Amino acid sequence: ATADTINVSDYTGWRDAVFTASELLDDAISGLEANPDIDDYNNLLEYVFDGNPKVLTQPQIHVDYEYDQEGNPMAVKVDFPWANGVTDATYTLQVSQDMNDWVELTSTMTGSEDQGLVTRIELSADLPTGESNFVRLLVSTE
Repeated sequence: ATADTINVSDYTGWRDAVFTASELLDDAISGLEANPDIDDYNNLLEYVFDGNPKVLTQPQIHVDYEYDQEGNPMAVKVDFPWANGVTDATYTLQVSQDMNDWVELTSTMTGSEDQGLVTRIELSADLPTGESNFVRLLVSTE
């Protein structure tokens, strides 16, 4: 097996390096929201997490909750890879009570470790009190 390092700083450069000329003509394969390997990670996520859109991959994303004495979640910590060199995408933590309406959490970067091709980032945020809190890491292009 061989591996090539792709040194790009935007989605267009990554897309051009990863997909063939015929695949580039088909947004169902190479588009931002496409998921050609059907692994639940669209091309945007493959790009920012340093995945491979042609192979089933699962980025190592860790979520830990801190609970109060009654067992209610008080805070969340999310640890995820971020491809070094990505300049045209952002991330934020969001919370929802019903998975329909999402609100941005005020998060703090509590860890950052450069691992070569990716940097492991750890974000922490306090959660609002409520019956349930659903948390997501939202990745978007600028």
